[in-house]
Amino acid sequence: MIMWKLVVAKVYFLASLALVLATTLAALAGQGGGQETEKKVKGQLLAPKEGGNIGEEFEVRAKISGDLPKGSMAVPAVESRDGVLIWAKRPYLQQFKQGGEWSATVSDGGTSKDLRVTVLIVPPDGLKVLADWFKKGEANGDFPGLKLEQITGAYRLDSVKVQKR
Repeated sequence: MIMWKLVVAKVYFLASLALVLATTLAALAGQGGGQETEKKVKGQLLAPKEGGNIGEEFEVRAKISGDLPKGSMAVPAVESRDGVLIWAKRPYLQQFKQGGEWSATVSDGGTSKDLRVTVLIVPPDGLKVLADWFKKGEANGDFPGLKLEQITGAYRLDSVKVQKR
């Protein structure tokens, strides 16, 4: 009976060790169950320009190099001037034109005159957070600003300060 318990304990230990090793190797390879946090995509906002003026509806245009991680999207957004709060905008973008350029027309009904226009790269878990945020906002008419860290795995691709007319 004791021998049987030792065999089971050794098998359990080796299986646990194999799982830890496989998880570690997958994380090092940028694969596996977690979100990719490495910023493989680089880019620059082409419009609006730093210090420019925007209306309630405006074009966001960017040049992006590198491939988006699987399931991730570029998300246009408006931020408070200090960069603390973010309001995501639709449409999200997954496909880019040849040369990595894309554009989207977005609307901002907020009252702030001094703000930032930003492009975020958002992985699947962050897109779920934004989907819930949009759903709640559309249901009650209130879209409270989000902090970047609330949008799981998201990061700023580029940002410019603008004035709203």
